[in-house]
Amino acid sequence: MERVNWLELTPEEFIKRRAEYPVCYMPYGLTECHGHYNNMGVDWFPVSKVCTMAAQKGGGIVAPYFAWHIDEEPEFNWSIRGCGMGEFICCALPPYMFFHNMLYHLRAFDARGFKAVLLVSGHAVPGTKEDISLMIDYYKLRTGSPIMAEYFCYFDLFKKDDFPGYSRDHGGDLETACAYGANTDDTPMLNLGREPEFPEIGGGNEKRNAYNAPKDFVSDASRGKELKEIGIKAIELLSEYMKDRMKALYDTYVEPENRPKAPDYYELEGIWTSFEQITRRYWKTNINYEQYVTSAKHPDFPGWDWFVEK
Repeated sequence: MERVNWLELTPEEFIKRRAEYPVCYMPYGLTECHGHYNNMGVDWFPVSKVCTMAAQKGGGIVAPYFAWHIDEEPEFNWSIRGCGMGEFICCALPPYMFFHNMLYHLRAFDARGFKAVLLVSGHAVPGTKEDISLMIDYYKLRTGSPIMAEYFCYFDLFKKDDFPGYSRDHGGDLETACAYGANTDDTPMLNLGREPEFPEIGGGNEKRNAYNAPKDFVSDASRGKELKEIGIKAIELLSEYMKDRMKALYDTYVEPENRPKAPDYYELEGIWTSFEQITRRYWKTNINYEQYVTSAKHPDFPGWDWFVEK
């Protein structure tokens, strides 16, 4: 297959691909448990595969991955309270650090001349899309950059009628299928139907087993081949959706007469500092677990005009 990953391209190949279609896919994910029958890359391997296949089909470049994501924050504590894990064995960052890193990623894509970028995650965190969209808006407002950028979870690409009867729960059969479909290594499938070796690592809760698995997921060893086949179909379908999503974003790009130069690191740090000061109290990722389970409303950002007027 055609090489599309930034890490694998020669300088000449990079320049040619960017000239042909100046778009970039940026895959994100959390290294996290999804049952003892999965490896801990379930939130990254599938989204990386989908992005790679989309670039091979439609053009563009796939950026080096970032497999550290939001978790373990004190006000939410998702791994313990939401999923029943009794021990942290994931690659976690607090929201402000994840956003801070992502701002530098966005600046890099802008500085390298890309016109559109999809920031695509395999790990879903409540409020993340709203907060990152706010940050993208602020970057463009402060720099005048015309770059088009969007953040979302790759699972959001599934349509309602795709794979009926398959659960979309964390670590459930559809997500497990995507993991098996994205990996050439079928070793985790051998764990289907086997009892967890270290059940004390978690302990679970009313919805989750140890190892962060849904209690209603039937980890039957005989399902391995079926899940692998469904996963291959799902990854193929998602790559088509991803390719189309990128084209739709790229088609909204408007080339300015003189594209502004991307900010240097000192300027970007100033942009981050002011963004955090202005918006942090409104971040949707600030919600605690009680607010999450009760669907309590978090204060909405009043808009950039409000701060200008103040």
